[in-house]
Amino acid sequence: MFCRKKIDRNNELVSAGVEGYEHIDSDKEAKMRKHTMGHTSDASAAPYIQRHVKKKADELTLKDIKEMDKTLKEVNKTVEVKKE
Repeated sequence: MFCRKKIDRNNELVSAGVEGYEHIDSDKEAKMRKHTMGHTSDASAAPYIQRHVKKKADELTLKDIKEMDKTLKEVNKTVEVKKE
């Protein structure tokens, strides 16, 4: 079964320099999805790709927010210590 998590993992391995893997971009993913799911056009797979992109963007935004929150807490601790 076609799975975007497998594509993400594949692309992570490519980025890590592991041999035997080829980067799968969104166009190639759309074509693979089209073939696997029996779509007759690239446009019919587009909503799935857009959903995946939105999910990834949301995950990265949440990660950034958590990192900023952690940094702010550390800064606040430093400021509190200096006040004393």
